Amino acid sequence: MMSEDAGQMLVMYDDPSDQRSLSLDETSSTEESPDEARLSLETTADSVPYIGQRFATHDAAYEFYSEYAKRCGFSIRRHRTEGKDGVGKGLTRRYFVCHRAGNTPVKTLNDSKPQRNRKSSRCGCQAYLRISKVTDLGPAEWRVTGFVNHHNHELLEPNQVRFLPAYRTISDADKNRILMFAKTGISVQQMMRLMELEKCVEPGYLPFTEKDVRNLLQSFRKSDQEDESIDLLRMCRNNKDKDPNFKFEYTLDSNNRLDNIAWSYASSVQSYEIYGDAVVFDTTHRLTVFDMPLGIWVGVNNYGMPCFFGCVLLREENSRSFSWALKVAVAVDFKDQAAEQQTMQQNLQNICLKTGAPMESHAASVLTPFAFSKLQEQLVLAAHYASFQMDDGFLVRHHTKLEGGRKVYWVPREGIISCSCHQFEFSGILCRHALRVLSTGNCFQIPDRYLPLRWRRISTSPAKLHQSSSSDHMERIQLFQSMVSTLVTESAKSKERLDIATEQVSILLSRIREQPVASQGARDISPIHRNL
Repeated sequence: MMSEDAGQMLVMYDDPSDQRSLSLDETSSTEESPDEARLSLETTADSVPYIGQRFATHDAAYEFYSEYAKRCGFSIRRHRTEGKDGVGKGLTRRYFVCHRAGNTPVKTLNDSKPQRNRKSSRCGCQAYLRISKVTDLGPAEWRVTGFVNHHNHELLEPNQVRFLPAYRTISDADKNRILMFAKTGISVQQMMRLMELEKCVEPGYLPFTEKDVRNLLQSFRKSDQEDESIDLLRMCRNNKDKDPNFKFEYTLDSNNRLDNIAWSYASSVQSYEIYGDAVVFDTTHRLTVFDMPLGIWVGVNNYGMPCFFGCVLLREENSRSFSWALKVAVAVDFKDQAAEQQTMQQNLQNICLKTGAPMESHAASVLTPFAFSKLQEQLVLAAHYASFQMDDGFLVRHHTKLEGGRKVYWVPREGIISCSCHQFEFSGILCRHALRVLSTGNCFQIPDRYLPLRWRRISTSPAKLHQSSSSDHMERIQLFQSMVSTLVTESAKSKERLDIATEQVSILLSRIREQPVASQGARDISPIHRNL
């Protein structure tokens, strides 16, 4: 028989659809449910609600229960309350229930209105948390006075629960991005891919879905039907006002119309500062709205994941437009950016040492898991190679080979090593040949210059990294001067050595002169509108 108090609760339900399925009385707790009910997955004891648990506010209790629900595979919603703020004792009791609590009320059909045949997820689930306000022991606080953790439905896996409406959110910053992308005319699928690249997340792991984006755009169109004058340039200016680190540049044609425009967010600019040593400029997309090619700058971060640098819209697909776009990429001034890089990726992999070599453990403490795994592959392979000291360096080849191999040059005093395979120059990861020579020479740590900044765990601000990079550049110049001095000294010892040195330096000098000079490229930029 139902208690009098419980009967009163049923009368006071905020949602009449719940009256048939949920009865919450003062004695409700963690009693057993029917055999067909399913028990939520429990984590550690201190993260599971319990009778007597205290909270400073009812909102704090809601947030706690919501986080617990997310870990277990369901979501919650606020249910009924007892009391009212400002009246009598005020709000004295609150109920939070599973999102599948209650049953769907029968709707009255109206032939004059189109009906949406949308299936409800409610199934009468009895799981809930009840909190009551206590004031007899000092300042008011909220205590858990009822908790039922049994569900009559399947609980979702972690990769499914994030799709529940309660956990799908679009931040204000992301809304601005989406609206700006919409003005360029790109599809929702392209928007999602760009934002995945920018946030360095796997496809499908944004905190919102394509449907959420479409709903946002639909609501924007409804509220902004009379203001069609908002264009891409205006939105860039608005973003600049809101975020001084947002950067964009544009050019106008002779009729004062937008010709080209490029833009990048603060986080993307910061990524370029650290990982812009290798950039892909993708122009395979074309916007049908403006009939303009869309260029996207992307790269790879220190965890081996794609990272988004910026976008550009070009009026014409010609060498002049592409030249402008590339110069913009070089000219952006990267300074004083907020540090928010990659910390969420730090625990993606558990590092396992395979060789036991001191070089391996040293590299593991410095490099990201992705970069370390690449170096570890080379360390494991290095054990299968033999090294032979020659007059001008080392010859390294596989232990099963009798001929061939790679030439490795090592200057222990200067901490310089190079290999004829040029793997380090290509990927920033030392090759097995160089590692074999270092190991043979009793080198227990990889020289610092061969653990590039772009592959390290990020623990300092970009400003400090920039200073460190400048200091490293000066050190490399001084080291190079020392190498040149040694080259002259060694080459002068015989005619044969001098002939080889002259020939090789001539070839090297020609190759160097073919490389672009970044600072000069920045000075050669033609007049453009800059908003940095």
